[in-house]
Order: sequence, then structure tokens, then C-alpha cells
Amino acid sequence: MNQLIPRYLVTYLVLAIAPVKLLGQTSSACRAADSTSTIMVQWLKAVVAGTDSGSARMRTQLKLPQVPASQVTLVTDTRVCSKLVAPYNARTVMQDASGSVTPSGKLYVIKVGTVYVANDPVKNQASYFAYVTLDNKFKVLAASLG
Repeated sequence: MNQLIPRYLVTYLVLAIAPVKLLGQTSSACRAADSTSTIMVQWLKAVVAGTDSGSARMRTQLKLPQVPASQVTLVTDTRVCSKLVAPYNARTVMQDASGSVTPSGKLYVIKVGTVYVANDPVKNQASYFAYVTLDNKFKVLAASLG
């Protein structure tokens, strides 16, 4: 009978831990590539590679480096996106009609050179998008509506 106890304990632990592990594997803080992310990447490419005064002004506002368009990419690494959620939420507090704050859990994250630009469409207001720029240590550099 003593030999059966460890087997039951092992079975219990496997069944108790497996759903948590599976949940972590299927859940991501990154939003997948879609038409919205395509538009964001195209817009950021134009901003960071642009030489006109409007692009320069937007780079200054968002604290973006002027880099070639090839250095603008959608991030799908959950480890990176997960580290951006808390600072993003701290800088983008938006309330719905009832006064409730909607926390962000999934972000579009675009890497621009050495910085990240994060956006959560849940926090967008009408045609305004809440963008937060963070450095490679996940420190907020800028927060803006665009």
C-alpha cells in the first residue's frame, strides 16, 4: 500500500499542474498579426523612416528613433509582451461609461529599432489610439494618443 501512495500523489500533481501549464501555453499577452497590426506597422514605418516635419514631430512625441523601415516589426514573443502589460496599464487609464477601468491583458507590440510601441485596442477611444513607447528595459519613454 505504501507504494501506491506516491503513485496517487504523482497522478494528483500531474492532473493539478497540467491545466495551469496548458493555460500558460495557449494564452499570450501578444495580439496576433491581423489587419490592425498591419496598419500599425505600416504607420510606424512611415513615421520612423519619414523625413518630413510631421514624421519628425511624431517621432519626438512618441520618443521613437529615426530608423529604416526594415527595423519595424510586430512582436509575438509572449515574454516581451507580458513585461509590457503592467507599464502600459499604468500609463493608459481609460474608463467606460460606468466609470470602470478596463485593464489591458493583450497588446499589439511593435519593435522600432531598440524600443517598443504598445497598444491595446480595448483602450482605444473612437478614432484615438493609446500608444506607449518603452525602452528595452521596459521603462516608459512616452505615452500618447494618436
